[in-house]
Amino acid sequence: MATRNSLRIACLMDEAESQHRCAIIKRGDECYRRAHDLAGRGVLVNPMKSLYARPEYWTNLDKGEKQLHILRALSVLHPRWVFCAQSAALLLGLAVSYADMGIVHIAVSPGHGTSSIGQIRRHTIKGLEDEIATVDGIRITSLERTLFDCMRSVPFPQALAIADSGLRRYRIGRQRILGYILARPANCHGRRAALDAALHADASSESGGESIARAVMIEEGFLLPSLQIWMDDPIEEQGRFRVDYSWSLPDGTTVIGEMDGREKYTNPEMTQGRGSIEVLADERLRESHLSARTRIIRFGWKDVSNRKRFVKLLEAYGIPRLKLRPRNGFHAICRYSEQFGSLYSIGVVRVA
Repeated sequence: MATRNSLRIACLMDEAESQHRCAIIKRGDECYRRAHDLAGRGVLVNPMKSLYARPEYWTNLDKGEKQLHILRALSVLHPRWVFCAQSAALLLGLAVSYADMGIVHIAVSPGHGTSSIGQIRRHTIKGLEDEIATVDGIRITSLERTLFDCMRSVPFPQALAIADSGLRRYRIGRQRILGYILARPANCHGRRAALDAALHADASSESGGESIARAVMIEEGFLLPSLQIWMDDPIEEQGRFRVDYSWSLPDGTTVIGEMDGREKYTNPEMTQGRGSIEVLADERLRESHLSARTRIIRFGWKDVSNRKRFVKLLEAYGIPRLKLRPRNGFHAICRYSEQFGSLYSIGVVRVA
């Protein structure tokens, strides 16, 4: 019996791995006791009730992929579930912070209860049936609803990263997101925070780290840079380089900012077929050329996450700060003309 159950478990693992999800073994299944025993001995990983994976397979996944494996398995286990908020954002391929990946967010219609158990959080959404989309056969909230729910529920830096990635990945205009948010009731929880993030969203930002760095610049009142700017190579004729950030200072000088991150060396879309060593060598060559005429600030996640150090770094390179206190208490406010159905003015005001 044990051998038969072990073979069954192995088959379930193979099938799940081929579908990039966790294996599903429920209480009452013939091999459940065997799977439960193997998990207790560390032979299997049990990240959530009824979900299993091989340790050697699981440990090679990053946190985002682990959560996606859980979500895909849950969609098989509960095909009528509608994932929302950060869970939907992750399934849409948006830049969700690792800190926001431990919870599974489920949308329910009014009257279906919002009790949350363990890692499951339920959220009531009025008119849910009109807000449902699918991705790879999995039911989720629409892109607009997902962005709105995320932007109103997480801190501004994480909200901006999600908003930027939504514009970039799905090639939609900022006005589409703003229109959705402005159609919500004025007293809707988190509406103002969502507007704040949407107003600052920029599809030019290429990674979550770049977005979060820009969010800190916004919150600290720094002059904002242009993003992903092409610059001529001062050494090689007809050569051109693209930089993450570019500031044109009041005295006419240019300062370039480069965000270092693992994604630049591992994401196929960014490496363009080159190996990590080759990418790094190209980066150093590019920097040596650009530094002939401009100043270059290099910073990474450790710098950005240490706000005081990041502020000192930007100030040391002469990036000016606006005559405003940090954005704590500042909110972007839109005035919307229903008559013309478009934004006619955008401003930033201080809210006491």
